[in-house]
Amino acid sequence: DLNGERFGEYVRDVMTQQMQGQLPPGMALDAPPQFASMTGTGELWIDADGLPRRQIIDFALPEISEQYDTSTHMVIDYRDFGQIDSIGVAVPDGAGGWRLDQQLTAALKTGEIGLRLSVEALSLLAVLGLCLAIIAYRRRRTVYIAIAATMIALFVTGPLLQAQRVVRFQTHQAEAAAEQVPITAADLGINDDRQQAAQKMA
Repeated sequence: DLNGERFGEYVRDVMTQQMQGQLPPGMALDAPPQFASMTGTGELWIDADGLPRRQIIDFALPEISEQYDTSTHMVIDYRDFGQIDSIGVAVPDGAGGWRLDQQLTAALKTGEIGLRLSVEALSLLAVLGLCLAIIAYRRRRTVYIAIAATMIALFVTGPLLQAQRVVRFQTHQAEAAAEQVPITAADLGINDDRQQAAQKMA
């Protein structure tokens, strides 16, 4: 059985992750209220290897708007799922052809991880060096002035930057909402007697 509240929380978490870096500090998304009343069932077919082959989902959203309710039947077929662990890297085989080298793929992945770690280590080392320099020269007047000026600048510009991010986020959301095309009853194949009467009178 589908749990509408948990699904709404999942959608909220996915949207929060997708909008990471766009949301202003202190702003959080809520779960869509329409999902709280969602009900439904589902089943997942598994093959002999334990891999998914088919998923069937039926769900209903009552009172999605004032005009209609929503019910959906979905069938999802999976194929070629989990068959290839890694395709490797193409390397010359020495006889004029090419072959896939799995070990080289693993080495490249290890190198990427090592590069990421080395960048983080250098950043940490730079911050540590800056802290040591501040401690060593803390009694000098120039260091005191530099620290005070930096803190004042952070306290003044922080709220301004946060307000700018809120305005930019709201502008982006308004533009995205303006680009959406509203769904009418005619789009859904629903005959609206009021619209037909208005068309006849016109």
